Amino acid sequence: MAKTKRYVKMAEILRNEPNLCGGGTLKAIVFCCGLEKPCPIRNTALKILNIPLSVYKKIKDENGIKAEGVCFGNIAYCCSLKKPCPYRNQALAELGMSEEDYLEFKARLLERFMEYNDDDEVWNQRVMKKYVFIMVDPETKISYKGVGIGNPELSIFNILKIVEKKKVEF
Repeated sequence: MAKTKRYVKMAEILRNEPNLCGGGTLKAIVFCCGLEKPCPIRNTALKILNIPLSVYKKIKDENGIKAEGVCFGNIAYCCSLKKPCPYRNQALAELGMSEEDYLEFKARLLERFMEYNDDDEVWNQRVMKKYVFIMVDPETKISYKGVGIGNPELSIFNILKIVEKKKVEF
């Protein structure tokens, strides 16, 4: 792949970008799965970006790289390097692609998606955000404080860490 300053810069941005479901910005759409897997997070991101599902699939499929063993048989659907994946890593090794090559490939996909929405502020939004929470189990009267990632509008919340657990009275 020909390296340009633009792709190298975008690739470096993507290097530190987690998947959308891990709290990444909308740029992480390049790391999302195929439409065969239902995903309200991906679909919400595409709706925010005004990118139809058919366009998403077309960009991923037409610009993809076929590879054995990876999800949907295409590197375009592989996840962020922030998420360990032996299947992606094996496919990259077999294709002779370095991490830099992979990120530049994803940068090229991102550029294609950006043709449909060129608003930089939109691309910096997140579907999943970090939250500090306090919740109480009314049966056991145990209070939990911690940090999680989620989207209340999608009724999705994953606990990342419990920092305090104690008995409470109410």
